[in-house]
Amino acid sequence: MTDGNEGLSRRAFLRSATAGTVAAGATTNAAAQEGNESSGNESGGGNESAGGNQSAGGNESGGNESGGNQSGGGGGGGTEEVIVGPGGELVFEPVDLQITPGTTVKFVWESDGHNVVPDEGDWGHEPIEDTGFEFSHTFEEEASYHYVCEPHASAGMEGNIEVTQDAGGGGGGGGGGSSVPTVPDSAKSLGVATTFAMITTLGLAYFFIKYGGDYDYEVE
Repeated sequence: MTDGNEGLSRRAFLRSATAGTVAAGATTNAAAQEGNESSGNESGGGNESAGGNQSAGGNESGGNESGGNQSGGGGGGGTEEVIVGPGGELVFEPVDLQITPGTTVKFVWESDGHNVVPDEGDWGHEPIEDTGFEFSHTFEEEASYHYVCEPHASAGMEGNIEVTQDAGGGGGGGGGGSSVPTVPDSAKSLGVATTFAMITTLGLAYFFIKYGGDYDYEVE
C-alpha cells in the first residue's frame, strides 16, 4: 500500500519547499534591508560630507584668484595647449583639437623658426619665433580653424581647431562621457536570492517526481 507513503512524500516535499521558500524570503528581506541601510548610510554620509562645502571657501583663496583667469581663459571655456615643434619635429601637437566656444588655446614654441598662420582671419601669429615663445587666442565662434607654419608648410606642419558645442567638458577634443546606469547591490542580492529559491524549488520538485512514490511497504 503506497498511499500513506505517497502522502508522506508529498508532505515531506511541501515541508522542504516551504523551508526553501522561507529561507529564500529571509535572504531576500535581509538583502533588501542591507541595501536600504547601505543606501541610507551613503546618502547620509553625503549629507555629512556636505560640510565639505564649507571647505569650498578655499576657492576664495584658491583657483579664482591665482588660477585660470589670469591665464586668459575666455568665456569660462578653459585653456588648451598646442605645442609648436615639439622635440624639434615639424608638427603641431595635437594636430587636431576640438574645443567648446570660449576656450583659450595657448601655443607654446618648443623649437625654433616657427609661426602660426591661419587660412582665414588674423587670430594667428605671423612673425617667426623661437623656443620659449608663446601666445594665446580665445575662440568664441563655432567653426573650423585651419592653420600652418609657413616656413614648414611644405613639410606638412599644419593643424586644425574645431570649435563646437559638442566638444567634451571644457574643450579637450573628446566627447562628453555617457552615463551608464549602475545596478544597486541590493538589486543584485535580490536577484541572487530569487534565483536560489527557484533552483531549490525546481530541485525539490524533480526529486519528488522521480522518487516520491517508489517506496512500497507491505502492510501486515
